[in-house]
Amino acid sequence: MTLLTFFYIVGILGIVLVLLSLFGVGGDHDFDHSFDSGGDSDSSSDSGPSLFSYRVIISFITAFGMGGVLTYRLSEATPLWSVFAGIITGIVVALIVWGLLKITFSQQASSLINDKDFIGMSGIVTIPIFSNQIGEISVVVNGQKKILMATVDSGECPEGALIQVKEINAGIALVELKPKN
Repeated sequence: MTLLTFFYIVGILGIVLVLLSLFGVGGDHDFDHSFDSGGDSDSSSDSGPSLFSYRVIISFITAFGMGGVLTYRLSEATPLWSVFAGIITGIVVALIVWGLLKITFSQQASSLINDKDFIGMSGIVTIPIFSNQIGEISVVVNGQKKILMATVDSGECPEGALIQVKEINAGIALVELKPKN
């Protein structure tokens, strides 16, 4: 097999992998995991795409093959120079693709609301909260209206009363009446 044939095979393989990835075939799935256990910790994978992700690797393979073909055919360079040019072309294209993926990834937003986001927020009692019983409150957090079960340390919170969330424990808000101004 000649070097030119090798470059063609690698370049065509890269193009095929790129086309397959456009149809969802391939190993690059951008999973985002977020865990919230109701405590004070929040664990989220927001590191962005890896330099060694599937899309970056297939862009390197494609550019390496096509860069090698172009260098070998157009300039009739030595085989060593063609391999070097293919590697440089592959690295440059892979870095460009990685940069574009990082830009795209950074534009993503999350609508997840953690328990700690409720702390200190004001809301309205929708189902009265009596001492040692659970009622219901409505709170707007990050532009989203959320309904939560709620309880109070002491006293009562009538329907329509303004409250403030003190803490969340096991998905139940501990609230207190908000003083009237």
